Amino acid sequence: MFISDVQSIVRQLHDRTTFHSLAGRAVSSLIAVMNPETIALTGSLVQPADVEMIRHECLKYIPEMHMPQLKLLEYPEEDYMYGLITMTLESLAYSVKLVEKRK
Repeated sequence: MFISDVQSIVRQLHDRTTFHSLAGRAVSSLIAVMNPETIALTGSLVQPADVEMIRHECLKYIPEMHMPQLKLLEYPEEDYMYGLITMTLESLAYSVKLVEKRK
């Protein structure tokens, strides 16, 4: 991707007429890969009214039955830390494997 392409995408993200379409495609990609129950939207670009518009954009690509809940987090720090802790504990729980049994 060229620098001019990145600059163009950044401009489109800051333009309210193109933001919802870009955000919807990005969220749809996450849904297709991760199949989450909930997606938390954060950041200064996302307004409360945007959540439903992004959901509507996602439904162009994702069937309703596979659409997760979209949620706006204005203060994501606590949820972020909880997620990191959960992922760490899960990785520790599954890191022990029986490779070979002693005879």
